[in-house]
Amino acid sequence: MLCLAGCQSLEAPEGPCQLPPVYHQLGQQSWRTPGEKTFEERASCLAKGGQFSVRDAGVFRSQIKIQADAGDPEAWIQLGQWALHDQPPNFQNAYRAFLSAYRLGDDSAAWYLSYMHRHGMGRNADPLTAVNWLEKATGGQTLVPKIELTRTRLALEVEKQNHAQLQADRVTLSNQIQTLQASLVKTRLYRFDLGGPGGCGVDLDWQAFGGGAAGFSLAIDAFERHYANQGWLWLDFAEQPNAPLFQQVLKEVLQTSDAWLVVTGLRSSDNPLRQPRILGPPQRSDQAMQHGPSQLRWECQ
Repeated sequence: MLCLAGCQSLEAPEGPCQLPPVYHQLGQQSWRTPGEKTFEERASCLAKGGQFSVRDAGVFRSQIKIQADAGDPEAWIQLGQWALHDQPPNFQNAYRAFLSAYRLGDDSAAWYLSYMHRHGMGRNADPLTAVNWLEKATGGQTLVPKIELTRTRLALEVEKQNHAQLQADRVTLSNQIQTLQASLVKTRLYRFDLGGPGGCGVDLDWQAFGGGAAGFSLAIDAFERHYANQGWLWLDFAEQPNAPLFQQVLKEVLQTSDAWLVVTGLRSSDNPLRQPRILGPPQRSDQAMQHGPSQLRWECQ
C-alpha cells in the first residue's frame, strides 16, 4: 500500500501479439481474462488464434534485437531487412546482420549477402563474390539435365566437341553462334519444374543447387552462363510462390536476368521487365505462343 504513490512500474512492455482470452470455470460461475500481449513472432501468434499488430515499432525492434543477440538467426535476418530499407539505408548494419544469420546456420542469409555484392550495396559490385555466396548456401552443386541427351549438353561441352572434331569449320561455327545469339525468335526450350503442368522442353534439375530461393537464384546464374545462347527458359509455376524470399529472388530474376523467359502461373507484373519475356497463365508449352508480332513454336522431341 505504501508503494502505490511513489514506486515505478516494473512491468515489461506489451508485445505485438494479443493472445485469445482465457476462460475460467469455478462451480456455477464462469469468467474470462484477457490474453497476454507477448513478443511472439507473427506466425506463432496467428497459429495460437491471436492477433498480431505492431504499434510501437521502436519497442518491437528492440525486442527483435534482444532475440538476435540471443542467437536467433531469423531475428538477424529481420534486422538486416530493416537496415536495407531504412531511409537512408544502413548497408553496414545490414551486411553485419545477414553475416551473423549465416554464421548461425541460416542459409537464406547467403542470398541477401549475394544480393548486396551483386548490386554494390555499401561496396563495389562484385558478381564473382555474389555467386560464391550462393554456392556456400547450396553446397557448390552444379546445374545438370535430368535426362542426358546429346542435343541438350552444356554449351561449353558442345563448343569443346566441335573444336576437336571440326577444326576446319571453326569460322563457320563462330558465325553460327553469333547469329543464334543475335536472333530474337528461339525455338529450343528448357524448363525449371516449379509445380506446373509441364509439357514440351528439356527439364533442368534446378534443385541440384538446393531447393530454396538461393538454389533457384544460383540455377538462374548457371543457366545464363551455359544455356542462354541456346534457347528459352520456361519457369513452370503451379501458382504464385508464397515465401517472401522466393518472391524477392523471382522479382530480381524477372527484372535483371539476361535469359529469355517464358513464365506461367504468375500474376501479371506492373514492373518494367527486360525483354523478351512471355508471361501467361498455366498452359501446355507445346502450343504456339505469341510474342509481339512473332509466333513461337517449341522444338518438342
